[in-house]
Amino acid sequence: MHETDEKLLDCLNQIQGSGSFVTSHVSGFVFPNLEIEGFGELGFPITEYQAKGLIGLAKKAPFGKGQKTIVDEKVRRAWEIDAENIHFNGDSWDKFLSLAILNVKENLGLGNYQIEARLYKLIIYEKDNFFLSHKDTEKEKGMFGTLIIAMPSKHTGGELLVEFEGEKKSIQFDLPCSEGQIPYAAFYADCNHEVKPIESGYRMVLVYNLIQLKSGETISADSLNRHVSELKSILIAGKDQTIEIPKIILLGHQYTPANFSYEQLKLNDRAKATALLRAAKEAGFYSNLCLITSCMNGMPEDDGYYGEDYSEEMGEVFDSYVMIEKWVETSNPALSELTIQEEDLLAAFKLDEDEPLIKESEGYMGNYGPELTYWYHYGAVIIWSQKQHMSLLAGQNISTQLHWLDFYNRNRDSLSDFEQEICNDILQWLLSNNAIVTDGTANFIAEWFISENDKTTFESVGCILLDKYFSEIKEDYWAKLLDTYGFSSLEIFFKNLYKSIDSEKFSQLLRILLYQKNNPDFRAIIENSIEDLPVLLAASLSNEKNKKQNTTGSDIANVITLELSFPQNDGWVNRIADLLFSERNRKYVNEVLVKTLIELPAISPLTKRLLQMCKNDLQNRVDNKPQPFTDWAREMPKSVRYKDQWSLLKDFMKSPTISVFDYKKVQYERGLMEDAIRSVKVDLEMETLKSGSPHTLRITKNQKSYESKMRLWEEDKMLLERVLNLV
Repeated sequence: MHETDEKLLDCLNQIQGSGSFVTSHVSGFVFPNLEIEGFGELGFPITEYQAKGLIGLAKKAPFGKGQKTIVDEKVRRAWEIDAENIHFNGDSWDKFLSLAILNVKENLGLGNYQIEARLYKLIIYEKDNFFLSHKDTEKEKGMFGTLIIAMPSKHTGGELLVEFEGEKKSIQFDLPCSEGQIPYAAFYADCNHEVKPIESGYRMVLVYNLIQLKSGETISADSLNRHVSELKSILIAGKDQTIEIPKIILLGHQYTPANFSYEQLKLNDRAKATALLRAAKEAGFYSNLCLITSCMNGMPEDDGYYGEDYSEEMGEVFDSYVMIEKWVETSNPALSELTIQEEDLLAAFKLDEDEPLIKESEGYMGNYGPELTYWYHYGAVIIWSQKQHMSLLAGQNISTQLHWLDFYNRNRDSLSDFEQEICNDILQWLLSNNAIVTDGTANFIAEWFISENDKTTFESVGCILLDKYFSEIKEDYWAKLLDTYGFSSLEIFFKNLYKSIDSEKFSQLLRILLYQKNNPDFRAIIENSIEDLPVLLAASLSNEKNKKQNTTGSDIANVITLELSFPQNDGWVNRIADLLFSERNRKYVNEVLVKTLIELPAISPLTKRLLQMCKNDLQNRVDNKPQPFTDWAREMPKSVRYKDQWSLLKDFMKSPTISVFDYKKVQYERGLMEDAIRSVKVDLEMETLKSGSPHTLRITKNQKSYESKMRLWEEDKMLLERVLNLV
């Protein structure tokens, strides 16, 4: 083990701490039987009538400043009702509060302490109310923290921000409160916290003081500053080591993959992870929380005898591997693809010292003895330097690379020359990568070039990438790109786009034109694009990639919506109509074209032309009503399989007088005949007659094909009637 690694482990072993500085939870609704003196019992969710009534009874909320308590609406704007005027009837709220305190104790790391929550105030926030960043003063002996419980009420805004030693947590109350749930949060008194302005509605919270019941060591949030500083120094001192892989530091406890997260870290793991992540960031390293999985396959120590129980203790191990099971993003994105070995792990213990989280066993298999599989799942922090980062990032998938581009874009003001170089490399990797992006990360490309604001780079690299991922970039980015680079650059981009148009790009172009149709700066591009739509639609339909794809209903609706906003001449209308109708087949005409046209709220010249074409097509089909069979002769199906079976049925199928064929054969041959008939669409049905041996497969002709054609004809007739009402 390298000296730097030993120092890291020694420092981590000194870190004690089992909880976070803040915790939050959302509970299902419990009726609190809450009564306010002078108002009565409250109903939930809190209505505007109730909120205004409570404000009428309340006083403006003050705040502590030194030894004074003052009201200053530049610092705090809210309303409060004292605890002595608040009453809970029954025991339902006491039970809720007891469970909440258990959650708070566990997540704040207070398992060995006796604590109590004492009601302090009811606070009501209305629109534009807020509370600037502050620390809570000690309001009674033994107070070490604050518990805030929000009551169900529809509102937006009012986010709670809690900060300790540079780490900040955001807690949203508005969504769960609006959905009838009860969210709550607790934090230590030495944490800075603030309430962001209420945007709408009313936010009502019960504020409790958290009290230490027995005297002893004062409860406070564990300070990690000394450990962070020491870890930072160790990392910086070892920065010049030639290491090909990141440091992967195991924390000490095991977790199931489904429940692994920063909030679920146990005991000292949370403090160690927090210290490592903070130190890595301050030292200029990248870091992430992750779950390391170790799998061991082997033989039981005592495999007993065949048919008897065997030991679940591992004996000989014949295969093992380690992998990163799960990434948890922290201050920077994760690396989704990274191969590791057991010797890459840094820990003060061996992987197999503890009991495996999962044991799987497989009994005797023929001549083979029983087999055991042990699964270990350890929390870990992975740290890597900027020097390693470029080569690691080059091996990631395109989605991960785009997440990193987004990360750098959000931190442009602090990018080093090296990180700027990494961004340029990401853009080059994107140029050479043919992977498809469908997770929204392509938007990060547009965001980058909007922030970059470099016309030369945009026209040389940006236009190529935006064309490549055009179909995945949201419509609203194009106005921002226009604002950044001007009409001439974007006009060049769209003209180049037309050369590579396909159905996906055509659909996206229509969405962009619709989204921007009221934007005067975009008007020239819109008008030029709409004028060129016949050419673009024709190119899209003829594209080799799209020959098997029909135009979608949304595309048809979008073209007509654009036509209504920007009327076109008859030549344009006829060309578009002919192209949209060129894909003529019953399914497309009935289920896409007609369905779209009859659902449109307004009729345009293009709509009328398409409806007329659909009417003619439907009328032609309705005029050719299917006719029933005049005899029992049936068409032979076209099948290259089961030639022997269809050869036996050939004369039967052609016969105009014979409707039943009895096939008395053994089960295997009957099965082949059944498979032959089921493999095609044919006017035959089957029944097995079980009298006699072998049994008989009775094959009977029917009129299924005629009945099927009649159902389609009836549908066409009904659809024609609807179209005639519109033409």
